[in-house]
Amino acid sequence: MTHDALSDQPGARGLFGGFEGHRVPGDGAVNNALSNALISFDANVLLGLYRYPDEFATEFLDALSEMRSRVFVSDQALTEFWRNRNSVLADRGRAKKEVESRLASCKRSVEDALSVWAKKVAVDEGELEQALSGVARQFELLYGTVADNHSDDVERYPSPGLDPIVERLAELLDGRVGPALKADEYVAAIEEGKRRHSKQVPPGYKENVKDKEHLPEGVAGDYLVWLQSVQEAERRQLDLLVVTADEKEDWYWRLRETVIGPRPELSKEFWDRTGRQLFMLTPLDFLRRYKEQGGDVSEAALVEAERQTITPDAARETATQAEVGKWTTDAVARLLSILDDEAPVQAAVIRAAASCGGILERSKVYAIGGYDSKRMLRGFTRPVNRVTRMLQAKGDVDLKVPDMLQPRYDYGVQANAFQVPKEVVRILAEPPEVYCQ
Repeated sequence: MTHDALSDQPGARGLFGGFEGHRVPGDGAVNNALSNALISFDANVLLGLYRYPDEFATEFLDALSEMRSRVFVSDQALTEFWRNRNSVLADRGRAKKEVESRLASCKRSVEDALSVWAKKVAVDEGELEQALSGVARQFELLYGTVADNHSDDVERYPSPGLDPIVERLAELLDGRVGPALKADEYVAAIEEGKRRHSKQVPPGYKENVKDKEHLPEGVAGDYLVWLQSVQEAERRQLDLLVVTADEKEDWYWRLRETVIGPRPELSKEFWDRTGRQLFMLTPLDFLRRYKEQGGDVSEAALVEAERQTITPDAARETATQAEVGKWTTDAVARLLSILDDEAPVQAAVIRAAASCGGILERSKVYAIGGYDSKRMLRGFTRPVNRVTRMLQAKGDVDLKVPDMLQPRYDYGVQANAFQVPKEVVRILAEPPEVYCQ
């Protein structure tokens, strides 16, 4: 008698038997994890709230509020958040000075190279001036792009008592932060983390020893986050979804540039310990999937987050302000046409501000956008500035125009109103809107 399968044989197994780490979750399983798994956030996600555009950060926190019962932050992740928060706030200023310094150096090098070349080959003086003017134009656009991304840095709060991000996290994470390991467990975990680092066992083996040697945990930080997250998922008998902005190969399974899923070693380790599945998402992918499930997330928030870049740190003096130009009717029309599609709230605010004489109060912006009172407005003008730079690069807008939408800080560190240039008020002359009341 023959058998079609070996299921009656001791030790018989299927394709993934003993290789559970290679079972990559499909889209359906990942989406279900948002509704059923323990959701553990790495410190880089919490610190990223200071770097992401405001709309993304606000909607990200809104999404977590709906999942609050399954939100978890390990003691190690919280330790890293408070350890690095002030440094992250200072990073923006250092990064701005660094990029401006490098741009100035590059500009001088290009100008010097053109001048030397012109002398050697007897280039006409007018032609040289035209070339130098083109260089100046391009660098002015680059300086403008940098300035756009720092225009509201004053609304980043150094004091935790005045910080809306800290305020929202305090509410969200109340009772959701794991306990610290006991002293003997902590020492053992650090030793295990260091061992795994030396043997290139994930997570965290890509950490630079010199960068971490001053920390109590050394290179074992990622392992501590992992261990404490696994322990909590095991305690609650839940699958585990780790949300981390760290996309290095010591967390993610990659095939060249393609992210396949969590490292098989991590999935296998979690399966062996709990019999459950491990999931891993970046903050952006997390919010995308939440939107796909009907969550209230704007496409603009996702697009702006994708465009967000973070630069390194160092120093340079601020460039001298150039002569201010004027917005034209055609330039305003081109800008608003694009914003109507890509950032309709900002477009509506510009029109409302013009209708109200050039200035629109912060509360009116909330009314136009239908925003919750807890929402922050950091980065609100960024889409407007980005489209302006794009039109300037095409030659459709004068390089020296003032910012179309400027935050006003009349009473402190929070923007109390938004303002448009005087000529825009004239160009968009319309009867006062209800928001002007």
